Amino acid sequence: MATKALTFVLLFFLGILMLAYNVQINNKKTDLMNSDYGKLYLSSKFFVQNKNPYTPVYVTENNKLSIYAGNLNPPFFQVITAPLGYLSFEKSFIIWTLISIFGGLLTVFLLYTIFPSSLNYFLALTLFLFLYFPTFANFIFGQVTLLLLPLTVGAWLAARHNKVWATGVLLGLAASIKVFFGLFFIYFLFRREWRALGWFLLTLIFCFLLSLIPFGIKIYHNYETVLQSIKWYTSSWNVSLYGFSMRLFGGAEKNVPFFSLPALTHKFYLITSAVLLFFLFKFLQPTTKIDYQKKINLDFSLIIIAMLLLSPLAWVYYFPFLIIPIITLMQLAEEGHQPLVLYPLTCLAVILSSIPVTLKPASQIITTIDIFVWSGCYFYALIILLALLFYSGNFLLAGRPKSTFQFPNYLPLALYALMLLPSLYGILYSTEHVVSHGNTDLPKIKIVRFGE
Repeated sequence: MATKALTFVLLFFLGILMLAYNVQINNKKTDLMNSDYGKLYLSSKFFVQNKNPYTPVYVTENNKLSIYAGNLNPPFFQVITAPLGYLSFEKSFIIWTLISIFGGLLTVFLLYTIFPSSLNYFLALTLFLFLYFPTFANFIFGQVTLLLLPLTVGAWLAARHNKVWATGVLLGLAASIKVFFGLFFIYFLFRREWRALGWFLLTLIFCFLLSLIPFGIKIYHNYETVLQSIKWYTSSWNVSLYGFSMRLFGGAEKNVPFFSLPALTHKFYLITSAVLLFFLFKFLQPTTKIDYQKKINLDFSLIIIAMLLLSPLAWVYYFPFLIIPIITLMQLAEEGHQPLVLYPLTCLAVILSSIPVTLKPASQIITTIDIFVWSGCYFYALIILLALLFYSGNFLLAGRPKSTFQFPNYLPLALYALMLLPSLYGILYSTEHVVSHGNTDLPKIKIVRFGE
């Protein structure tokens, strides 16, 4: 009876979630200028017209002429998404959204293989992924995370079963779409997994050569020009060490730093990055003292968090990748490895990572609370998870005995519900706001011209 009641509750919340997503998708399907997908779509349009996919777009906002933020997706991704340019924006956005939903469901199916075979587990995983506020943000912005997520989870599962070619190929594809996945080069190098590294590099080379076919090497020069125009490192949703450093010490952007010492920004970033890489090098070394699959879980999880911290621009909508370290830590806690530490702190990290904070651009980060609270909560979530993974790895290396402490049986379910409360509030609030106000709060941006 309790199982059926749980099934009903999970289906009820999934139904509410479907309605919320439907409202948001219908609201965004005609909003070309206020989503990241709009930039990708314009690039696809240029591509099928045999123009530079990174052609500058000039717009007016409040009667002020400016250049529109460029598309940061690399040339390979432009090649494989070019067919979207043959469609209207509305049709292409719907197809893009359906592909993202499929990517999310495929991820759930992959994760389901490591859980007990139960409908409630499947429903709970689906609810967790799609109710997680960063996943919701991915849909609102039309981002690529849910296309990359099954590649990442598939590579993780392949590594757990020692399928080196699949691990290398899947991560090579991911790195060809988002450059920060290139950190897995270090993962293979430090772990001395040469065959997987070979497949990884071959896949990168193949994708690079494929991207050269339409426009040649000049497409990378055009892409580099877009990268040099980035002016939103200090935005509140940038979770990287570099973004945190910019908010602390300042730089070329319009934020008000805590210390106005811009000369320290790059130094702080480089020093903290070097320290993190040093500990990664030590931790990723092969060892027989930890069970093979547990070592894979910990190593993979650490690299995922490190790539978000080390990349200069890593936004909160990439947080669905954290499902791997979250599962890793929860499984260790369930097995009795320091549950009094892992359960509550992992729960805290998930809550911090899913607080529905409104995106603040650099110009709106002006107070200490903006810097350390509204722009810091996502960063702290990564730091907590990073510390827990290092702690768990050292715990296993030391061969310490498992805890005999027993939590009540309802605790995992209670924690699950607690972790999702901020996300549920954020999604419902955002959806109610769309129903009540539509796009009235969004800036009115109008394309003026294309090109130089």
